[in-house]
Amino acid sequence: MLVPSEETAGEIGTQYLLDKGYGAEFAICGEPTDLGIAVEAKGVLQVEIVLRGKSAHGSKPWEGENAIEAAFETYERIRQSPFMKERTQSYPGPSLNLARIEGGDAINRVPDRCMLTVDIRYLPCQSCDEIVRQINSAAQGAVVRVINVGIPVSVSKDNPHVTTLAQCVYDICGSNPTFVSQHGSADTRFFTARGIPAVEFGPVGANHHGDDEYVQLDSLAIYRRILDQFIWKEVSHRDDYR
Repeated sequence: MLVPSEETAGEIGTQYLLDKGYGAEFAICGEPTDLGIAVEAKGVLQVEIVLRGKSAHGSKPWEGENAIEAAFETYERIRQSPFMKERTQSYPGPSLNLARIEGGDAINRVPDRCMLTVDIRYLPCQSCDEIVRQINSAAQGAVVRVINVGIPVSVSKDNPHVTTLAQCVYDICGSNPTFVSQHGSADTRFFTARGIPAVEFGPVGANHHGDDEYVQLDSLAIYRRILDQFIWKEVSHRDDYR
């Protein structure tokens, strides 16, 4: 599958095709993993929080209620919520990114509205519903709206497709692959939601979503050889192929 929207929510790409009936026994998502095999990934929870205050003249802020100040206090309470303190063997904790803050319409006016958007990557052992409950508690009456949810991913290293892929990495590279746990989320979540095991596996690169994001071109040639061998091994083992 070559799909759009993987960098956003994915609904018009992989999710759309799976909803239309396309499927697989196993999926590889070509995220840059430095030729390691990602068998685990955090879930994603993106939330919008709208806080209301009371406007007043900027020279008399004590007569108003500053919604931007309330937003920062809310964000700090979210940072201190119990779900942020949980840990696993693979992860030192979930992540919380204050992605966007919008508020205020004039420099001489106390802002009476502020919107926060937070991007949370939660642990495979955590409950998305419980995290939302804790956010609502921290928001203290603000309007909380879930924008996007993606489930965590976990695939056994002993899955036969994973072991075949690992063998192909060894055959081409001369060393066993590293099994990794991803902090980000990928289209693997759409496959695993339907009971299809999926991993992230891709070439060497860095600076993802940052300045100077890149992939090493020589690793693409190695990556293609590994995929060629993997497909050949998978197909040649089938009775209907023989």
